[in-house]
Amino acid sequence: MPEDAHAHHVFPQSRAKEFQEAGLNIHDPRFGAWWSRSNHLKKSYEYNQMWEDFFSRTPTRDQILQFGRYLANMYGFQINY
Repeated sequence: MPEDAHAHHVFPQSRAKEFQEAGLNIHDPRFGAWWSRSNHLKKSYEYNQMWEDFFSRTPTRDQILQFGRYLANMYGFQINY
C-alpha cells in the first residue's frame, strides 16, 4: 500500500448493478486502485458524477473499461486491467 493513499473502486459502488449487468465485478481486485488520500477526498464526488453522466449513454462493457482508463489517467491513479 502506498503511503498516504486510499483504496479506491475504479467502478463506483453506487452503480454496482449496471457494472454487474455489463459483466464486471466491481470488487475484483483488478478493478481496485490506490488513490492519493488528498485527491480521493477532494475529487471523489466529481469522479462519481462523471460516471453518472457517462451512464446516461448506456455504454457497452468495452466503453466502460475504456472510460475507467480515461478517468484513471485524468485523476492520476494507476489501474491494472
